[in-house]
Amino acid sequence: MRKPFLILLLSLTLIAPLRAERTKVAQVGMQFLKIGVGARAVGMGEACVVALDDLSAMFWNPGALAISEASGVAVYQTNWICGIKHYAFAGAFDYRKYGTLGISLIYMDYPTLTATRPPQSWEIGQPFQILGEFQILDFAVGVTYSRRVTNKLSVGVQVKYVYEDLGNSDIILESIPDVEDPTKTAGFKTKNVNNTLGAVGFDIGTVYYTGLKSLRFGMTVQHFSKDMKYKSVADYQHEPFSMPLTFKIGMAMEISDLFPQLTNVHQFTLSTDLIHPRDYTERIHIGGEYWLKQIIAIRGGYKFNYDSESLTGGLGVRFGIGRLKAYLDYSMSDFGEYFDNINRINFGVQF
Repeated sequence: MRKPFLILLLSLTLIAPLRAERTKVAQVGMQFLKIGVGARAVGMGEACVVALDDLSAMFWNPGALAISEASGVAVYQTNWICGIKHYAFAGAFDYRKYGTLGISLIYMDYPTLTATRPPQSWEIGQPFQILGEFQILDFAVGVTYSRRVTNKLSVGVQVKYVYEDLGNSDIILESIPDVEDPTKTAGFKTKNVNNTLGAVGFDIGTVYYTGLKSLRFGMTVQHFSKDMKYKSVADYQHEPFSMPLTFKIGMAMEISDLFPQLTNVHQFTLSTDLIHPRDYTERIHIGGEYWLKQIIAIRGGYKFNYDSESLTGGLGVRFGIGRLKAYLDYSMSDFGEYFDNINRINFGVQF
């Protein structure tokens, strides 16, 4: 019985260093890739590197996709902040001894935005200029392959194409001097550019079962990509940036395995993840999931070292539709005093 408590103790002892000075910020782009997919994973505090056995695993750790050993499809929706909608789709086919092949899609639905420009030096006293409306587009399409190498080890990789369109904007080519006073600037020569980028990213991950009950651990590297650039002022290029590269280590165990007489009715999973993002200091996620007769689930978790996010919770239910096994999940995330709570829902079926 001491093993599960050691897992929790290890997580708690690592929380203190997370209060160190935060120096890594604004180093990555494609920020929508950071938004958690799936009410089950988020309900557990996103402590899910090795805790998932459904299709949402391909968004967190491609090595865990093969654990489910089932084919199916699932859809996901997140009501994000400021009226933004986040949608995702996952589909997978299990080829048994040859592994599991999956496809995924993430799509962001932004409200229409208004472009403005502040007054320049020769326009002092004038209001902001409205330049018109524009639309932002973000999406990512991925292909995942995952396989059980042995009865204890599974590995996986995801290749994805990520696209972002931030609309058009003017870049300054050179200044135009004032005719009466050449030391002053009367305006700028500009060029209109389309701020779009497309790039290929990679995720890799593993899950390893230790043989001690259901105790397992694993790792994943997400959003590995080359550097990208947008158009800019001087050399027509901004500083380079990459996707939000993140390294995660996770550990999980069904605590209920320690009580065999209860496993037919009750199942409780405790999990913890250590997060090392490229653009922030280290973080810890802790979560739990309780199943009653594998029909109804209650989830909870906590995310340490975030400015806004912290407590999460959720519910889940499994049921049959003919010969299909279906599941419906809901979660809510506390997003601090400045934003409303974030609600997620997803529905999936397994063949």
